[in-house]
Amino acid sequence: MILTIGNTVLLATDRVDITNEELTLNRKLNQVFTYCFCFEMVVKLIGLGFREYVRDYFNIFDAILVIISMLEEVTTFDEASAFSSLRAIRLLRIVRLARSWKTFNELLIKMAKSLNDVSTFGILLFISMTIFTLIGLELYAYKI
Repeated sequence: MILTIGNTVLLATDRVDITNEELTLNRKLNQVFTYCFCFEMVVKLIGLGFREYVRDYFNIFDAILVIISMLEEVTTFDEASAFSSLRAIRLLRIVRLARSWKTFNELLIKMAKSLNDVSTFGILLFISMTIFTLIGLELYAYKI
């Protein structure tokens, strides 16, 4: 839990006008967290075995995040790389806390149910916005 919270705080400290010293420290700490999560994944794979490891969806989710982190670590040579955008996906690691934090788990379940209920309304809203946009283009195009 401490590693997950620390990684989330580290990723939240990234900003546009960062100094070189902060950028270097940020990269080093990012590497440390990446290697710690990779070590955790390897230990779980050895301890549980591949079949037991794959049975748990949180382990698969964590393995995907570790692979993305390692992919970014290997392919990113500068901050302007397209793979540096994968850093935002690693913020999903906070979902790992749902396993041990029961109230957070309940909140995520309620949010998922709410999104399921709101999805129909969202589709209808998108369709009506598209229709009214097309009507507006037909009625007012090049006249105002």
